[in-house]
Amino acid sequence: MTEQIDIGSLTRRLCRLEREMRWWRTSVAITLLVVAILLSTQQATTAPAVVEAQKLILRDPYNKVRAVLGTSDSGCRPKTTGSEQYGLHFCDSDGVYRAGISEFGDGQSWEVQLQAKRTPSAAYVVVNDGIASLELNATEQTREVADKKWAEWAEKFNAARSPEEREKLLIDRKIDAVRAALSAFPKGTSSLTLKHGLGGGLDFYLLRRQSSLYLKDENGTTRAVLGHTEIERPATGVVEQLPISSFVLFNKDAKVVWKAP
Repeated sequence: MTEQIDIGSLTRRLCRLEREMRWWRTSVAITLLVVAILLSTQQATTAPAVVEAQKLILRDPYNKVRAVLGTSDSGCRPKTTGSEQYGLHFCDSDGVYRAGISEFGDGQSWEVQLQAKRTPSAAYVVVNDGIASLELNATEQTREVADKKWAEWAEKFNAARSPEEREKLLIDRKIDAVRAALSAFPKGTSSLTLKHGLGGGLDFYLLRRQSSLYLKDENGTTRAVLGHTEIERPATGVVEQLPISSFVLFNKDAKVVWKAP
């Protein structure tokens, strides 16, 4: 009987010991999990809040540049006038610049642009203090020729010293393409331009109390004006101010052939 009692007591003790071991193992696992969470949280809170760099370049698996945060001259395209502007730039697998948002001109303007792959067909949005414009270009002109013309125009734009000079450059900019441009300038001026080729097209100007619609030939010569316009009389040099209700026709030499009233 004594031997049976001792065996039963030993069995109970073993069961209790097993329960205690299971409890300790569970407790240790929970404790380690809590410690791991606390350590990861501590690492997250101590991670650097600011990362500084002059340029960030994103490359694809073939080591080709696909995006640049900074200047694009060493990334998507060769360095040309205006391409060193800071911003976010994207290019395709052939290294052709395709899209971007960046500084423009003197650095006080910003430009959003989308470009086609093989031709300079593109869309631009330019914003500056008191100036905003949207331009759409469609052309079959080669990119090399267009880039050269663009560099020459950008150099003049960068050298402009006043908003009025930039306004004139934006309005008079010529490109061998079909172009649509909507612009807003200071002093209550806005314009809508539709052009084909280097000059032919239609210009609509809405000024404060003065609105005009200009029709131009392929050389950019004004051939008809509906609305307010100014006509200089060659004989006297007097400039005649025509009202918004007027209509004037010009010949190829820009001389008046008919007007009303």
